[in-house]
Amino acid sequence: MGDRLKILFFYNGIDPNYRSIFSFPYALAKHADVKYYGKREGYYRIEENPKKHYYMNEEGKQLDGKIHNSIPWQTYGHLVKYGSLSRDRDALEIIKKLYPKDYPDAVVTTVRPITSFIPKNFDKCKCLRVALSIELHNDFSHSRLGRERLQWCRENKYNLVFKSTDPNNRLNQSKWLKDTGVAVEMNPPSVNTDFFYDKKLPKKYDVANIFCRKSPKTYPLRMKIHETLTTQEQWSYRAGSAVWIKGERAVVPHKIFKGDYEPKGGPRGEDYVNAICQGRVFATGSGVLGRAMVFKWFEVPACNTLLMTNLPPRSPDDMNDLGFKPNVNFVEINANNFLERIQYYLSHPSEAETIAQRGYELIRSKHSQDIRAKQFIDKLKKYV
Repeated sequence: MGDRLKILFFYNGIDPNYRSIFSFPYALAKHADVKYYGKREGYYRIEENPKKHYYMNEEGKQLDGKIHNSIPWQTYGHLVKYGSLSRDRDALEIIKKLYPKDYPDAVVTTVRPITSFIPKNFDKCKCLRVALSIELHNDFSHSRLGRERLQWCRENKYNLVFKSTDPNNRLNQSKWLKDTGVAVEMNPPSVNTDFFYDKKLPKKYDVANIFCRKSPKTYPLRMKIHETLTTQEQWSYRAGSAVWIKGERAVVPHKIFKGDYEPKGGPRGEDYVNAICQGRVFATGSGVLGRAMVFKWFEVPACNTLLMTNLPPRSPDDMNDLGFKPNVNFVEINANNFLERIQYYLSHPSEAETIAQRGYELIRSKHSQDIRAKQFIDKLKKYV
């Protein structure tokens, strides 16, 4: 092993200008020799034969001149081919092609359902084999795939698992992982601060709550906030592709891709960052009945916008351990007081700005993607 680790990253989705879960390989590439094998953008479906796709408006009509070309499978500097990633792709053959004269120090794959790509013979790679868990509660659940991944840990097909949440092993998934005997390290969420930053845009909305999935079971507080603010007439409220002013809904123009994973969802890419920056307050809630951290907790303060959210009730250690302090660098809310809290901080803008600034400094000092990539590599080196 040289000074720079050689990492082969299997990942079904990569994009430097999107949310941090899609840009992490780019951050790693600044500090290690990274080769990537997979699809460039996780949210766009790749067809067997390349063809043009068109952005659509909310009524499903094609937008003139708005064409999104299919993106080929690629590695850094290598064009592979079009097609669907599946287990008939052989990890050993991929290594032979990409490393004709040497061998990677580590092979990394995610186990998140959307981005997961575990090629055939992954367990036979003669180097450190790493599973990167982005959503612990989904990745090692009681589903068929979750049970299979736990079995891989028991059989030492993974040597190391990185989990993003639950540092003190409160959740069943952490306990199941521990029982397998596999080595586990933390890799908490982080933010690409070159993409999520304070763009100094005018504050067009009193309250923002940008999201795609409308599920009260998955995001109970988020949905209660949304349902409440769409009926009030006091504040302007931005949610997804619409804004409510005095209770009246108006569509906000944004790009919608016909083959998207979540069609007719909220803004993405730069439009998403702009929407965060344009809110005075961003009010949201924890996911999956309090078991999961939410990437918005990092993205919102990274844009110097005031974050309001609850602590995840089943794993409160997550935010505490990462330096999030209620009413210091974010505002803690619950289902009973969020309207009162929103009213207070909209009426006291200097206090809101002070808390938002502290959150902004927290993200840049501890949770930038560059910092997390260095930590990730240092942890890898302990096992290589």
